[in-house]
Amino acid sequence: YTEMINRISLKDGSTKNIYEFTGTNMSISYVRSYENKLYFTVQEQAEKKSYNSNTKALYTYDYDTEEVNMVSDANISDYCLIPEKNILAYYVKGEGLYFSDIKEQTTRLVMKSDKLYDMCNLSYDGKYVYMDNLLYQAYYYSRDERQRKCMVLSIEGDLINEIDCDDVAYMYFGDS
Repeated sequence: YTEMINRISLKDGSTKNIYEFTGTNMSISYVRSYENKLYFTVQEQAEKKSYNSNTKALYTYDYDTEEVNMVSDANISDYCLIPEKNILAYYVKGEGLYFSDIKEQTTRLVMKSDKLYDMCNLSYDGKYVYMDNLLYQAYYYSRDERQRKCMVLSIEGDLINEIDCDDVAYMYFGDS
């Protein structure tokens, strides 16, 4: 089947196709808008009816130039933007947390993955980056083996706090 992202005008209802692909067990996921860009991932489900999926690529669509560009072809589990620092924070399964300076085009590994944090969700509230392993632990470990945690990181990538989240299924973050 074909998946696509369309841009629809609120003025006149006109539609413009900005990205599409055709494939099996593929989807467009993690669609987020930051400043003048739309970020999204293309994912492939490894097995039917499974949570085991791999990110094939992270893309941006520039609202001004109307261009789509690949940001990374790494297996990214989640990402967020730290706009005041021009940092794209993203977590690569099996590797760890990266901070990529958008303007300088430099990337650094902030934290290596381990058995506890191998697939993480990320969010940013204007002050801290939150990295949790809740879904990873739920997908891959039995109830007795789970160690659900959330790391609170500074925008420089320093660990501020680690919170036990044993009774938490999902975590959502907003502004202050």
